[in-house]
Amino acid sequence: MKETIVGARMCARLIDGFMFNCLRALGIVGNMFYNSFYWFIWIDIVSVLYLIYSIYFHYKDGQTIGKKCMGIVVKGTDSEKLRLWQVICRETIIWMIIYFVQIVKILNYLQFNMAPVLLNNIQVITLFLIMMTLITMLLNQQKRAFYDLLAKTVVVLK
Repeated sequence: MKETIVGARMCARLIDGFMFNCLRALGIVGNMFYNSFYWFIWIDIVSVLYLIYSIYFHYKDGQTIGKKCMGIVVKGTDSEKLRLWQVICRETIIWMIIYFVQIVKILNYLQFNMAPVLLNNIQVITLFLIMMTLITMLLNQQKRAFYDLLAKTVVVLK
């Protein structure tokens, strides 16, 4: 049953990500035809909208659209309802893991000298955070990711 939660979490993230990646794709296609910095800004706006979407729906009832489809919900370890600080902590860490590399790519586009060094370091940090997420989910009985441990949250079947 715990393995079901891990799979359901991944599927929920894919469902939520698909909606926003369609919007991000408009920026990528626009950049291919017009090669403009404004398309990079569009991609970042969509990334921030994803963060706002995640915070709003998790705070509202512990579920995004993807989690509702998969029948899972995020709860606080000490209460049913998530507190705002828990949602912000949890979702900001996830957002940084997913979108932090994009920020450095923009710096690279703007031709800052330190962007390649930053990009390499941030990619290593991102890979480390992804590995930490997987390892903590596999090693603890409740299948909680490290950001769940920090935010004192748990994902359960509804």
